[in-house]
Amino acid sequence: MVSVLSFLGWFFIPKLATASILTVYYRLKYTKRSEEPARGSPQNKRDGKVVYTLVICAYLAYSLVRAYREVLVKEIPYYEILGLRPNASSKEIKKEFRRLSLQLHPDKVGIEGHDYWLGIKSMFDVLSDPSMRMAYDRFGDRMLQWVQKEASLKMNEGLDVSLAGIVQRGLKEAVLGYYLASFAVLVLLSLCGWDKVGREWKYFSLVVGLAFEVAVVTGAYRGYAVQAVLPYQAIQLCRNLIIILQVAIGRLGPLVRNGPVEDDATLSQLTQLVETKVSRISTLSANILDDDLAPFADNDGMINGIRTSMGKKFVESIHFNDPEVIDALETAEKEGAIRTSSGLGLRARSTGEQEGQD
Repeated sequence: MVSVLSFLGWFFIPKLATASILTVYYRLKYTKRSEEPARGSPQNKRDGKVVYTLVICAYLAYSLVRAYREVLVKEIPYYEILGLRPNASSKEIKKEFRRLSLQLHPDKVGIEGHDYWLGIKSMFDVLSDPSMRMAYDRFGDRMLQWVQKEASLKMNEGLDVSLAGIVQRGLKEAVLGYYLASFAVLVLLSLCGWDKVGREWKYFSLVVGLAFEVAVVTGAYRGYAVQAVLPYQAIQLCRNLIIILQVAIGRLGPLVRNGPVEDDATLSQLTQLVETKVSRISTLSANILDDDLAPFADNDGMINGIRTSMGKKFVESIHFNDPEVIDALETAEKEGAIRTSSGLGLRARSTGEQEGQD
């Protein structure tokens, strides 16, 4: 499984890295500290989200590579130790066993190589038996003890350990021991309110992981994932990826989902504040206008005249502030100026001709 340090790193490394990178970025971009966006300002929040997202993606890539290397290093496959290919035939396994026995047998190397030879021989015994090899390929060392125990019990009864029994045992451990427990943890977190973001994607990742594991164990899937590594390694890597992706969803989820919601809430609050201010200003303006018109309250004709004049000015202000009206007026003024200048030129020319005739 994913190492404890790598898992805990998700909860403090992104924030620390984001703060450091953002500080360095502002130092390089702005020559004066007074020019830097203030902490908590919209620009600072936008830059922080971008940097935080990049840090999360980088740490996600690092975690995936680390998980892959851990799977390869954690348990060296028997095939690699014995110098065999994962798809080696029984004939190739026997041939390699005879070659190594000539080199590593205690009769050749002495009593000091006895324990090492027993380990090599036990590996060949596992790979030479179809049931044991199948159990090892799909479940690793953890299944061999159960198979050996079942084999000893059934040997007394004159029976063999079936492949179906091995698959059934492995799937039972996978479903009850990992996926059902993981599902229960997600449900508990949801009930406690600690898992509000990306909940459906986390459940979906468990379903996909379980389907992949069933396909690998039953042999229904023989794609690149089980060709690059052994089936049990592919299963371990799949479980590591599920944990890493679920944590990454929890880190990135608030930026993707809660960010716009918070912005909408802030916009709604600002809208309500503006509406309140406008309402107060409108009420205050009406009161001031009533106070100004109070001396003329008994003169209906004057009040109507003032209302008519104010209405005309209001309409004129709307029209004269309209961009289209402004453009039309400017065009008309230019055309009027051209006509005036051309008229003056014609008049001056006719006056000059008359003086010449005189």
